[in-house]
Amino acid sequence: MRNKKPSTNSSKNKKIQRLKQKAFQELNEKEDEKGTCLDQLRILLQEEELLHCPQDDKFLLRFLRARKFEINNTMALIKRYYDMRLKNTELFENLCPESISHVLSQEIQIVLEKRDSQQRHVFLFRAGKWNPDIVSLDDIFRSNYIFLEEMTSSEETQICGVTAIVDFDGMGFNQARQFTPRHAIRMVQIIQNSFPCRFQEFHMINQPYVFNLLFSVVKPFLSEKIKKRIYFHGRDLTSLHKKISPEILPEFLGGSAAISGVVSKFNKKLLKNNQQYKDMCQYGYGTNKGQSVLNSIKL
Repeated sequence: MRNKKPSTNSSKNKKIQRLKQKAFQELNEKEDEKGTCLDQLRILLQEEELLHCPQDDKFLLRFLRARKFEINNTMALIKRYYDMRLKNTELFENLCPESISHVLSQEIQIVLEKRDSQQRHVFLFRAGKWNPDIVSLDDIFRSNYIFLEEMTSSEETQICGVTAIVDFDGMGFNQARQFTPRHAIRMVQIIQNSFPCRFQEFHMINQPYVFNLLFSVVKPFLSEKIKKRIYFHGRDLTSLHKKISPEILPEFLGGSAAISGVVSKFNKKLLKNNQQYKDMCQYGYGTNKGQSVLNSIKL
């Protein structure tokens, strides 16, 4: 008699239990204390009179998980998240998928269909495919930000994190000269202290001769913790495959996964959620706030 295959519900329940266990072990997420943590965070938010932000469980849990349920650290992260929007209004004004549709059509950013061995979302940025005559550096920032927002809307990603791959194949001086220290600082702020995401690994592949110059701009702003999570593979795809299975990678990275349908599916999902992103633009610090909230936060 053949063994019966486990039911879909059984597999789903096991996955949920694995995630809960990981959240407990790595993020200090305790089911019986979660409600108390949310209530404490809401009290602190209510005291921040100039800040208007969502206070539903789904929104706040993203930040609590990113700071391992340390309430004060979570509150500081929320403040930095909105402070970045306050100080970069030109980047965050009307930040929604429709406003970056011209970037989506270039397929520069890809969220792979399958997760890595640690169940992390895998985000691929094709730097060499970027055409600065069509897409500005600010456009790249805005679209990358929306991709991160969409990925971290998933509880699995909040718990397991994100793996990023930057493919520099085809990148030359025309793209490199667009990169500025100001952009580097904003990018590092997101990675290190202004966005609710667990950035677990960064993989650089097919770096050109100008890469060292670009990285020299970014490196001074990186923490030692982040530096240890960056892997440089050069043209060695085998080196990349030791970290990320080729089964989930596209053919141009030596893998076997199709991406054309995956890209269009994800982009359609973004555009379908357009109103949610427009609604999020209504939150933040009032425009009459006299100075950056960072002045009152111990970083």
